[in-house]
Amino acid sequence: MTRRRTPKTLRACLCWLVLTATSPVFAEKDPPMRTGLWVTQKISEAAANLSAFEAAIRGNPHLSGVCLHAGWKEIENEAGKLDFSSIDKTIAVLRRIGMKYELSLKPGVDTPAYVFQQGAQSVQTSVTNPHRRNFGEAVTVPVPWDPIYQQNFSRVIAQLGERYAADPLCIGVVLTCANFMGAEMHLPKRPEDRAKWKSMGNYEDKLLKVYCKYTDEWAKAFPHHQISLHLSKVLNLPSSRLSKSGWVQPWWGTNGLRPNGRPQCCPC
Repeated sequence: MTRRRTPKTLRACLCWLVLTATSPVFAEKDPPMRTGLWVTQKISEAAANLSAFEAAIRGNPHLSGVCLHAGWKEIENEAGKLDFSSIDKTIAVLRRIGMKYELSLKPGVDTPAYVFQQGAQSVQTSVTNPHRRNFGEAVTVPVPWDPIYQQNFSRVIAQLGERYAADPLCIGVVLTCANFMGAEMHLPKRPEDRAKWKSMGNYEDKLLKVYCKYTDEWAKAFPHHQISLHLSKVLNLPSSRLSKSGWVQPWWGTNGLRPNGRPQCCPC
């Protein structure tokens, strides 16, 4: 005589089937999310006083991570001669604590002089933020689509990835490529600056291609990390262009990656 399954037995079987069918999904874990309270820290200041930096981080039990940022010229004054010592010392402190971190390398006004000496096209402007100590000072930024600038910046991104991408505490990087004073998407935009950009042709399309290129390059160098884009108004382009032209797409999530882990970029 065949025994009839009870509802309890059926529920147990169904539960087993659900767990079996979904186990591969749970096995594939996404990179850790950058959640909680994070603090921004200049690498140069941290490296100059490591004990004070460590004490400050340990003194705040609510911190989840540290956003480390440095100017490009702080780690490379001569072409191909990178000095990672300040970054290494700062990260060593975070490793002792077990603190997560994000890396940001800023070009813009922090682009090394050798890049321009090699012939990279540039825009001369001045510091317009009255709250900065160097307000009014003359500064130079590279034209983001210049091939000499891109060749050098791409090389440095790749070397950063080779050195830090394998560190489990490094969970993210900032997408920098076309910048002014910081990591945001700002570019010099005084009336005379905008006239210079306009003289170079369709800078909207050129900038879009730059962001496409460096979305992929940062993702290639840090393939399992979150990619952070510090959104801001770009020159005189209206905010509506961000979505209509493809600058910001629904795919832009926490890590800038497709589900299969490959870099994903806006349509170019």
